[in-house]
Amino acid sequence: MFTKMFRTLRDGGIVQSAIARFRLLLAVLAYALISALSLVAAVLLGGSVPPRLVSLPAVIGALAVLVPIRLVVHRAHRLMTSRWRFVGTNDLVRLGSSVSVGSLVFAAVLLAAPGAVPGSRYLGWPVLVLDWVFTIYLTAAVWLLYRLQCELRSRNGSSSLHEKDRRALIVGAGEAGGSLAREIQ
Repeated sequence: MFTKMFRTLRDGGIVQSAIARFRLLLAVLAYALISALSLVAAVLLGGSVPPRLVSLPAVIGALAVLVPIRLVVHRAHRLMTSRWRFVGTNDLVRLGSSVSVGSLVFAAVLLAAPGAVPGSRYLGWPVLVLDWVFTIYLTAAVWLLYRLQCELRSRNGSSSLHEKDRRALIVGAGEAGGSLAREIQ
């Protein structure tokens, strides 16, 4: 029943409309969640402290410093405004640069004021490197899955052409090209 209701909402354009309206907020939430998951996984897998001894408030305190740094750096690298639907190799270079700068700023904060960041004793160099790797891989995976989903949805929609429908090839127009093609039909 839930899938039928979701399919009805999706086909009616309500879900796409909500995603388009709150795209920036959803991107911020996605990047914050990816940063949080990456740091937690890095602390649990790469820390010198056994996972059972890791303090949850300390990790949350470290996240309170790392996540805003990452979000500001992602915004400066224009990752918040780029379209995941059209992600390519240039975007991966910007992602690597953004995550690297964010990790370096976080490491500088840890070195400059180790007592200011709660949980800094769990954050050695192996944890910072793993966090860097996990953040890049998780973000790239989310981008790729989103693009794949958009392409599959596009293919499934265009494979059932009726006789009255015509195909259109619009080169280099991006999102505007999609809107133009819908207007032509």
